[in-house]
Order: sequence, then C-alpha cells, then structure tokens
Amino acid sequence: MTITVVDRSVLLHRCADGAFVMSDIPYVTVPSSARARSGVRAGQRVLVAADVAHDVLVVHPPSAVAAMLADYHADLAGGEPE
Repeated sequence: MTITVVDRSVLLHRCADGAFVMSDIPYVTVPSSARARSGVRAGQRVLVAADVAHDVLVVHPPSAVAAMLADYHADLAGGEPE
C-alpha cells in the first residue's frame, strides 16, 4: 500500500507495488514519519474511516476530528467556526 498525509489525516491506499504492507493483526500501523506529519502519537486513539468507493482507509487524529466537528456545527448554526 501507499501512505500519504493530507492536512492532518493519513491515507492508506491499496497498491500492489507500494512501499508498505498491511499485516494480519487487526490494527492499522502508521509509520512514524506519517504520524509525525499528522500529529498522531504512538498508541493514540484515532478515527479510522474506510472509503470503499476510493479503496482507501483514512486515519484521522483527534485534532482533525475536532476541526471537522467545529466546521460542521458552525455550518448548522449558520456561523463561523471558532
């Protein structure tokens, strides 16, 4: 698979000739270089979302989830996020 960081989230794409391999254990392992770029600490709980249409797993750190929720709630209230 290939691993890229977009904003604060880590994207894991299936790719036969990618540099990374998913293991058989039921955990998503994110390399330290991608964790550092996304602000995820080793062992930290994250939100993992599967985007089946694009064949990708997205790992969202708590800071990205908080930002998405702030934007969503601001839209609901008709205001700007704080």
